[in-house]
Amino acid sequence: LGLRVLAAFAAVAFFTVFRDQLAHWFGLAEDQAVFTWLGGVSVALANVSVLWKQIFDAQIKNRLSATVEIVAKVCYLAAAAVIVLALRSGSGSTPTEQQLHTALIALYWCTIAIFALTILLYSRLGWPLLNAPGPAPEMGPILRFSFVSWVILFVNYFLGKHADILLITKLTGRLEETSYYNVAFGLLTTLGLALGAGFSEIGVPILSEVHAKKGEEKMAETWQMMFKGILILCFVGVVFVTAHSQEIVDSVYASSYRPVGRLLFFYAAFYCVIYLMGGGLNTSVLYVLNQERMILLLRLSMGVLNLGLNYFWLI
Repeated sequence: LGLRVLAAFAAVAFFTVFRDQLAHWFGLAEDQAVFTWLGGVSVALANVSVLWKQIFDAQIKNRLSATVEIVAKVCYLAAAAVIVLALRSGSGSTPTEQQLHTALIALYWCTIAIFALTILLYSRLGWPLLNAPGPAPEMGPILRFSFVSWVILFVNYFLGKHADILLITKLTGRLEETSYYNVAFGLLTTLGLALGAGFSEIGVPILSEVHAKKGEEKMAETWQMMFKGILILCFVGVVFVTAHSQEIVDSVYASSYRPVGRLLFFYAAFYCVIYLMGGGLNTSVLYVLNQERMILLLRLSMGVLNLGLNYFWLI
């Protein structure tokens, strides 16, 4: 945890000190440099927050971690609602480009503040866990696993949503496209978290305990049981979103956001395929079997593919 905190501070300092140089190196405009800096700070804080959560999950203290995550999500949704209401209350029915730019920056700052709040809550609730009696573990395997996990998280953030935002903004030059993407991505990920959080949050600790005590065969049975739960909860919900994507967007957002309906449809359709293939439970099994390097290879492959598809479709 101490190493993760130091790495987070180092990352924030790096992005702060060399922001202008990075912007010049990558040919970014001022607003793009700001988004990149905010994304870097978010990733640094997320690295600390996710490790605290793993500490709780490893000890099957999911009620505490779930409470913290729920508080964070409620705060984020409340902040997003305030920003949306502020956009709607502005002059004119359609937000201007400057208003959308300000709203996106505000959302980023809300994300940073909520990550910081999450870290404080985890620290307050979990500090006794760090002082638990017992022999000190070997640090070599832990450091290797932590490094690979950190690289995986880094790839997830910068070759996923944040790379998409950067490329959409840079290649199209239209902030409204970025806004449409954020809305569609946010709606579907919020739904996925709401429906599948109970399985995704406990996947690694439960499967690890079953594998350690009863072997791979029993772990496979546990995986099948959890997979059926995902199909019942998540797949049905995502199918509903796929069938009613436009109606959902029209009921929540203004008419200027109608293009989001088509994006939401495609995202939901892909999520249907993901849930039919097991979703995040497959990643949990690979972690339990000490195949985190395979996870990293898969993430890198998908990240490169994502960058290539973005460039192909946006030019």
